[in-house]
Amino acid sequence: MHASRYLHRQGARLIGVMEKDVSLFSLRGMHPKELEDYKLEHGTLKGFPMADETTDDLFAADCDILIPAAGEKQITKRNAGQVKAKIILEGANGPTTPEADKILIANNRLVIPVISLHGLLSYGLSLSVVASSLLTSCWPGMNVYLCN
Repeated sequence: MHASRYLHRQGARLIGVMEKDVSLFSLRGMHPKELEDYKLEHGTLKGFPMADETTDDLFAADCDILIPAAGEKQITKRNAGQVKAKIILEGANGPTTPEADKILIANNRLVIPVISLHGLLSYGLSLSVVASSLLTSCWPGMNVYLCN
């Protein structure tokens, strides 16, 4: 959720979230803080009132930025060709397989990899702030989809 907060502050709209037990989608957009508060209170995002639950493959959602943020091998050769996001901002360790990287690059998708410093995973503040500043300057009002 951290990256979505920074992007949201710069004018991006969070339209999708995928968790282990539910996927949410809303073209109106969702406020990251409201999502966090709801999850803290309920222990899940199931039932979040400001979005619809969906079983659709949100990796194929029509959005500007896709943020795979919680697990390895989320984007593979099987689903990379369906990714519509212009930018994939990796927030997990190895969310995109090497085969998927080749497909994304061939499809003119910008993949911004996670940064690892001294063995510690760190995609957070610096990359998110830089990316959000650059990206929202290019596409104000962009749509973001977060895979948590």
